[in-house]
Amino acid sequence: MIVFGNKEKNKLAAATGLAPIQVDKLLAMGVIDEKGALMAIIKHDAAMLRRKRIYKVADIHKVLAERYGVSVYIVKKCMAGERKELRYHCISCGKEITWKTKKKNLGKCESCVVDDLREEAISL
Repeated sequence: MIVFGNKEKNKLAAATGLAPIQVDKLLAMGVIDEKGALMAIIKHDAAMLRRKRIYKVADIHKVLAERYGVSVYIVKKCMAGERKELRYHCISCGKEITWKTKKKNLGKCESCVVDDLREEAISL
C-alpha cells in the first residue's frame, strides 16, 4: 500500500482537478487506484519540472524515481504518457495503423500495399 502524505494528496488534487478534501475522502474509501494515482502524481511533478526548462530529462527521471521509490523505466513510461497518442488510418481502407507503418508504406496498411503490389505484378 502506498502512503500518501499531504503533499501527494495536493498534487493528486491538482492533477485530477478535485479538491484535496475530496481526494482524501476517496483515498480513505479505497476508491482511487493507488498505482494510477502515483502515476498521475509522477506526471504532474514531471510536467512542473519540465516547465522550468533548466533540468535535463534524464535528471528528472532519476530524481522522480528516487522520490517515489519506483524504477526509472516507470517514470519514463509516465512521462511518455504526457504526449498525445495520435491514431493513423490507412488511406485506402481506413484500418488503424501505426505511425511507423504509415511512414514506411506512404499511408497504407500492409494488406493494401500487398494488394497494390499484386495489381502491379499482374500488369507487368
